[in-house]
Amino acid sequence: MIRSSENVLLDVLVPTFRRPESAARAINSVITAEDNRARVICHSNGQEDKLANYGNLGPEVVYDYFEENLGPEANIAWLYAASTAKFCMLLSDEDALLTASLPKFLDYLSNLDNDCNVVSCSVFNEVIESFEYRVTQDPDEFATGDLDKLRLNLAGFTNLTSSSYMSGYVYRNSALRSLNAYSLIDTASPHCRNCYSQIDIAQQLLTQGTARTYSPKFVLKGASIESGGHAFCHRSSDYTPVTNNLDLNPDVYGPYARTSQYFYREKLLCGLGANFHGTSYMIADAKLYAFFFQVLLNSPQVVVLTDNSSVQSEAERAIRDAIKCNFFSGSITANIFIEAITGPKELMLEMLGHMTAVHSATFSLSGVSRQYIAD
Repeated sequence: MIRSSENVLLDVLVPTFRRPESAARAINSVITAEDNRARVICHSNGQEDKLANYGNLGPEVVYDYFEENLGPEANIAWLYAASTAKFCMLLSDEDALLTASLPKFLDYLSNLDNDCNVVSCSVFNEVIESFEYRVTQDPDEFATGDLDKLRLNLAGFTNLTSSSYMSGYVYRNSALRSLNAYSLIDTASPHCRNCYSQIDIAQQLLTQGTARTYSPKFVLKGASIESGGHAFCHRSSDYTPVTNNLDLNPDVYGPYARTSQYFYREKLLCGLGANFHGTSYMIADAKLYAFFFQVLLNSPQVVVLTDNSSVQSEAERAIRDAIKCNFFSGSITANIFIEAITGPKELMLEMLGHMTAVHSATFSLSGVSRQYIAD
């Protein structure tokens, strides 16, 4: 049961699976700030004895778990349901917050406009000592930090930010509770389709609100842990490393999964089309295509394919399933995706180049930035 804590402004939500030491680091990065406006809620897909003591520390931290692994979607859904603060933030069990900067960020949240439903934070990679992800800045239009001052609409969020990295997404809980977020996490469907529910939820929240970006160094990406988590849950305890392949979970990063993810997210985007103006939808559509087509082509270096499968055969299987399960929009772009992936390599690369060029026009089109700012 979640204990009440007065004046909690931010719940930091940490889903974890077989990474107790790293999850403890994430928890400690919040509670050592000793700011009672923030609380950590950590939930595990299985009991972790090394985390159990956090449940006894006081109202600033909550720890709970499923008796067995129910998957990342169920874990995140539990955390959303448990959060009662004004805002909640997702934080991977590999990552942490810059403790000294937490009070400043809480001050920032307390001064947001009432219609701000989403905040997208930059992510600083501690290993390479540079930003892993930072909100798009164009030197011709925005000075450093100026984008943080803008109230972005759905199109602005989608085309200027919408990071695929989970950590650093912040939602206003009152807006989140009014949304059927569970349906967007979609635990009933194969989880390979909706690995980016943090983006899907943010986009839905922005049909009735605005977004802000937060570029200062605050969310810290830790070293990759090649065990546990979503990316490595397919590996057994006696795992033998694979040469020249990242060997990530094929249910997330394989060609079937990547194709399924594209059709799922493209159909959601089609449903949001009325909220985009001018060329902004064309750019968002191309951005989605270019991202998923590129990671699809890269998948043989990322996952180990079985001897009787290929990128094309797995993609074709995903296409059939998407149509059968009504995750196919039938749009022109979705049909181009099918033609490209089932056609010759030259066509694949030609269409990828075309979509990348359209997406790259985000700032170069005259006046397009005005389409991204809320009225």
